[in-house]
Amino acid sequence: METIQYYSGPTDIKGMYSIYYEPHIDKRGSFEELYNIKNNYQYFENGISQVSVSVSQMNVIRGLHFQIDKPMAKMIRVINGYIYLFAIDINPFSPTFKNKFISKVSETYNTAYVFPPHCAIGYLIREPTTIIQYFQNTSYNKDSSFAINIFDPELNLIIYDTKYILSDRDKNAMSLKEWIKYQHQHNLEWQV
Repeated sequence: METIQYYSGPTDIKGMYSIYYEPHIDKRGSFEELYNIKNNYQYFENGISQVSVSVSQMNVIRGLHFQIDKPMAKMIRVINGYIYLFAIDINPFSPTFKNKFISKVSETYNTAYVFPPHCAIGYLIREPTTIIQYFQNTSYNKDSSFAINIFDPELNLIIYDTKYILSDRDKNAMSLKEWIKYQHQHNLEWQV
């Protein structure tokens, strides 16, 4: 039996959408079809290049991450636990530039969120041993991967607290203003 999928309407970020999965449940357990190339999801027309899983403890913050060489679209879902999921459109040429998406997300929502390549994405873990799965339309490239500081006051996403656990990369990430300047200096353009 196939999983029923529902697509949400537009969001405040151009090209972002969500997919709701209604699992098939019987006495054996449950079954969900997370991805099928026949569905021709926007950004994944050519399939998936990489699938990743992160396991994080309470109060871990990851992001806001993005990639500029072979920009990466992501489909993200929570397998276990819950998070606050953040995204911001960082393309100055996009009609939704600086628009934000903020949502509490749990495995009980049965929802995957699809973000276009011009989004910086991050999350705050709100439950111990939270597991997040990513489907990516291109492979990770460390040399072209960047981060914007999630505590940037211009973004107004989250207020710094010493209980949060971040990588050095995320602690020292550039502000949105610094990213815009960097993007302009290096003549970087996004496909919208």
